[in-house]
Amino acid sequence: PFIRSEGSKVVSAVTRGGQWENMKFEAANVTKALASVSGICGHDQSVVHNSPWHGDGSYIYNWDTGGYTNLLLKGGVCVLETLVAPSEHQPEAHD
Repeated sequence: PFIRSEGSKVVSAVTRGGQWENMKFEAANVTKALASVSGICGHDQSVVHNSPWHGDGSYIYNWDTGGYTNLLLKGGVCVLETLVAPSEHQPEAHD
């Protein structure tokens, strides 16, 4: 089924590891946010998916900063756990 985009928005959130990130989302009538690996990799980052038993786990590597953002494996899906920042900490919308 086709999911119609209702525009895009940049959202500030903090990861479980305490990293603040600005992430761009397409607004749509869905119940969970999904990330595109090709979209992540298009911004000087790599997604590394290791087997659950692997000591390094799965993560996003940022080639500009050398930083790692851990991904959790839940129900066979890699998850980036974040908390959305309060509205006063969100970036201003630019039309």
